[in-house]
Amino acid sequence: MRKLLPGIIPLIILIIAGIVIAGAGGTYIVRKQFVKKGQSGKAALDEKKISEQLKNPVPLESPSPEPTPQLAPVQYNYEPEKTSGDQTQQPGFTINPPSGWNQENFATSEAAFFSPDKDKEDAEPPLVYTQPANIQINLEEIPADATLVDAEESIIEYVQARTKSYQVIAKGETTFANQTGRFYEFTADTEYSVEHVIIYFTIKNNYLVQASGHALDSAWSNRVGVLKASIGSFRFTD
Repeated sequence: MRKLLPGIIPLIILIIAGIVIAGAGGTYIVRKQFVKKGQSGKAALDEKKISEQLKNPVPLESPSPEPTPQLAPVQYNYEPEKTSGDQTQQPGFTINPPSGWNQENFATSEAAFFSPDKDKEDAEPPLVYTQPANIQINLEEIPADATLVDAEESIIEYVQARTKSYQVIAKGETTFANQTGRFYEFTADTEYSVEHVIIYFTIKNNYLVQASGHALDSAWSNRVGVLKASIGSFRFTD
């Protein structure tokens, strides 16, 4: 049997919990039963329990799966007003907002949904900045020859004009509303906080259709699942 070098632990038996080990091979999440409170008062590896597990392996419970994001069972249905003459007809759509979220009229959005609870971020004491997570649907008429790349450039210009600074997280091609689309994810420094945004967009009936999810960057990990699940339910009705 291959001997282990001092201090080297087979991480495979430790994976999944809430504590992480950072090393040359990457970052690993460690099961709670192999963690103890160290002399410093901080989390430390419980090498005795690890040694016992190596000598007499005991089957470990499978980690609990991530909870499925809960969406409202009833779809929101957007029915645009009928146009006449040379006017271009807006596309209709449906979307399942997150369960319990409130629909509100917001700026120029055709639909907007806000979380009932607000995320909090420390500001200068004694102030605390709060903001609900939200989803916005926007339809914008564009030239007939406009492309998705043209649309992305317009989105970037819009972001640049309205933020102090921003950082692109990811962008590229995707499928949105069962057709070819693109996505653009970024963080932006606003007057009071750092906001995290992901925009999915496509073109329908000469309209740029955008579905965007917004949350404080500090709360993104708690919000991203339901934001993406809701936006993923977006469908055109015509």
